[in-house]
Amino acid sequence: MMRRRRLNSALEGFFEGVDYKDIITRYRANVLHESVKRILNVSVDKTFLVDTFHSFYLPVPFLKKEDEIPEPKRLLYKIINETLNSPIVHENRKFTILNTNYGMLYTVAYIKSLVESLRKRYESTTDSKEKETLSQILDQMSTSSLENQQDANQKKEGTCSIEQQKGRNGSQQNQQQEEQLEKLIEEINKDALIKAEEKVKTAMQLENMMNGGQSAGMGSSLLHDENIDNVLELAENTEIKKILELLSGLTGLGTFTKKRYTEFQRGEVHGYKIGSFDDERIVPSELALPDDLFYAKLAESELLLQERKIREAKGAIYVLLDKSGSMEENEKKIWAKAVALALYNRARKEKRDYYIRFFDGTPYQLYKVSKKSKANDVMNMLRYIASIRASGGTNISRAIITACEDIKDGHVKGTSEIILITDGEDEIDSYKIKRVLKEVNAKLFTVMIKGNNENLSRISEEYFIAKKVDQGDLLSVIKY
Repeated sequence: MMRRRRLNSALEGFFEGVDYKDIITRYRANVLHESVKRILNVSVDKTFLVDTFHSFYLPVPFLKKEDEIPEPKRLLYKIINETLNSPIVHENRKFTILNTNYGMLYTVAYIKSLVESLRKRYESTTDSKEKETLSQILDQMSTSSLENQQDANQKKEGTCSIEQQKGRNGSQQNQQQEEQLEKLIEEINKDALIKAEEKVKTAMQLENMMNGGQSAGMGSSLLHDENIDNVLELAENTEIKKILELLSGLTGLGTFTKKRYTEFQRGEVHGYKIGSFDDERIVPSELALPDDLFYAKLAESELLLQERKIREAKGAIYVLLDKSGSMEENEKKIWAKAVALALYNRARKEKRDYYIRFFDGTPYQLYKVSKKSKANDVMNMLRYIASIRASGGTNISRAIITACEDIKDGHVKGTSEIILITDGEDEIDSYKIKRVLKEVNAKLFTVMIKGNNENLSRISEEYFIAKKVDQGDLLSVIKY
């Protein structure tokens, strides 16, 4: 209890007009502190964290004068000042101003990059003065604001601060030291901001992709406070970046929904057809025909009937993704994973459960994301998809039969769709596959990557051949 009061009672930052005792300000400071601690395994000063957030979030931030700032925190003040003046921050403020999610995400990404840049520069520099300055910055960042205040006198008695050194040296030397310090902070800060910008843009692409290009819904919840460190982890994943590059040029992923209908005697009228007598579907004008013509058409089953249909109930979307060794060639695996994520986006839009199972010679772990899934479920799925590496042989029959068993055990209602993504041309047990598909009321859609499998083509509801494995092929698949 004593420690909690100590951490929460001493927030006093660099900005005018900010109530550092406000419960929301303290909450944000705590969230940022815990997120950074999970990522870097260091405890960063809460005041510096929340002021970094204010640098991105406030429409018109006003800094206090430098002489109002306690001496042990002057270096952090200079970093905040440099951040406010950065063109990179000005450019990205259109996303972070008054948007808490993006502001918090940008803060954590920036702090992570800043600490990494400081450590890297500290390890590489041979300049003792520069090394000392970098050490002081890291020290100020990694202690609480209250501890900074308590240790101020000790710092004055021990190692001289930069401000004291300026006072003892001549004015020309002071000016030179000040310029060197400003240049050092500018270089490190710029490097950190560039890296943070890249991470945040990747995270925004991820949010946009999972949200079908809309501004609200599942995508927004991905950037919830508790998920910041997880989202950044995904944004730094090389495979996720490549997948997002493939998907980034595709607009409105969530709009590719297709209504499917089946014939039903009492359904809606969708057109007309020729057939035998049906008192519920016969077009009234047929009954007005002369008797001899009516009976002639009746004998030949050529009466004009209404074609009635009802919309099919949609079951799960189940993706079977080949991870055999040959999928590593020519970015096949990346393209296939991009298709899988685009199909998840469609399942979410259509409020359907989503399954994904990788396979090679044997089926791997099944991963299910419910239509009522939470953000953590989605991020776990993304992490799982990114972790899979291509290796092994191919057994398509076993994979499809396993998928049908999954659907059967899951008691899925409606017509399920199994999307098989493979480059395999191996023999399959066509008779058995057709039987199990029928048993679970599932349809097979096959995506063949740079190859052909005639047996699969014959038993598939639809059969696509991806020849270029580019965005055009991807669009053709998700519009099925």
